[in-house]
Amino acid sequence: MPTIPSRALSEIYTGIDAQKERYNHLILRFRDEFPNHEPSFFVRAPGRVNVIGEHVDYSGYSVLPFAIPNDFVFLVEPTDDRSVTISHDDPSLPTFHGHLDSITIPTEHNWTKYLAAALKGMHTIFGATVGVRMVGHGTVPIGSGLSSSSALVCATAAAIAAAGRLEITLPNLAAACIDSERLIGLASGGMDQSASLLSQPHALLHVEFRPNLKATPFMLNNVQFMVLDSGVVSEKAVPSDDGYNKRVAECRAAAALLLATSGHAPTRVSTPFILSEVQEVLGLGFNGLVKAVEKLPESVTIAQFAGILKISESDATRLILSNSRGEPLLVPNVPMFVRKRARHVATEAQRTHDFITEMTRPTPDLGHLGRLMTESHESCRTDYECSCPELDSLVTLCLASGAFGARLTGAGWGGHAIAMFPADVDMKDVAESAAGWSSGHSPLVVEAPSGGAAIVQMADICKMT
Repeated sequence: MPTIPSRALSEIYTGIDAQKERYNHLILRFRDEFPNHEPSFFVRAPGRVNVIGEHVDYSGYSVLPFAIPNDFVFLVEPTDDRSVTISHDDPSLPTFHGHLDSITIPTEHNWTKYLAAALKGMHTIFGATVGVRMVGHGTVPIGSGLSSSSALVCATAAAIAAAGRLEITLPNLAAACIDSERLIGLASGGMDQSASLLSQPHALLHVEFRPNLKATPFMLNNVQFMVLDSGVVSEKAVPSDDGYNKRVAECRAAAALLLATSGHAPTRVSTPFILSEVQEVLGLGFNGLVKAVEKLPESVTIAQFAGILKISESDATRLILSNSRGEPLLVPNVPMFVRKRARHVATEAQRTHDFITEMTRPTPDLGHLGRLMTESHESCRTDYECSCPELDSLVTLCLASGAFGARLTGAGWGGHAIAMFPADVDMKDVAESAAGWSSGHSPLVVEAPSGGAAIVQMADICKMT
């Protein structure tokens, strides 16, 4: 069996009555959707927020997220063949029909694209052969920067693993979900899937990606977090001339240029170097990496980039600046701002390292941790250019209300901000004020981080009715 833990509702949520109603509603929806069939179990996978370490996972650096209570839940029945039928509680969303042997990724950008990616990944990587009938419901806001897409992918993959009784460790399942989500064309780094599957209750999760995926929970006492909605939708999987995938391309280009300008020609162009690998090859500490980054050109075109590497433009695009499907990560003739993107990654990796070091002291300096968070936001705003005025305002207002630190969380360009407050602050008053700042959306106050993916048994729900 996979190592997805079984949990009672009381071990997952604080608002048990609302969740009991939600889970029972899914039972009714399942029986309406699939007459003469009985579901076997629930599986849930949460969204996440990131405390620090933004836009560094796809450069191989570690991050510090934690899971939130908002999640995606499926009610699952294994099938006796390889067929898959998945419906959403929202009848306006299309039902997915497929077969594990012949899953294709839809071209339409809707929830079925993520279902198909997870199913295809589970079949390709683990040889999954047991299909499912499922009905699902999600509470992670779409386009919120809280990773609704990865919650959906992870819940789907976990359902397939549990239905087929596949012997998969959670880190291996997380790695498969990372690869699966890349099938939709997004050059994902892996933080979101790791947080959804590997988070532990009451703990921040230090996720490392090199040399292998490793997740270590850490407690941080005497603080509480608030997560606030900017009101601006952020959909990183939607193609953009200046969005998530372009930032990945800029970081890859910066890594290759650092090697080339340091006298180290790339030795495996077909597998793009990432900044953490370049730092290791060049034998640099964080300060040395920042100094090396400052010597990069401010920007380069694809033609200039290819010229420095002494390869053709087509090879530069195909081998370095493309996603896992071979599609270009950026449109032609758009400059890549390699210096400031790499500067953000180098300094953010240093900040994350410093945060972990301080957090693990016997008595951490919470003010210092907060300042690192706020510095992270400033770097995201100026060097990575992934903030927006609404997020900047939320950060300013949180700091004025007594937060140790605040920053955007997730990809940016909208979505949510996170603020860290002293544990003894009465968050009710802050939350009432924050609802006005946060485009009328009630903020999420997190006194303690949530756990990751879990199975909920039907018997546990039936006992509660």
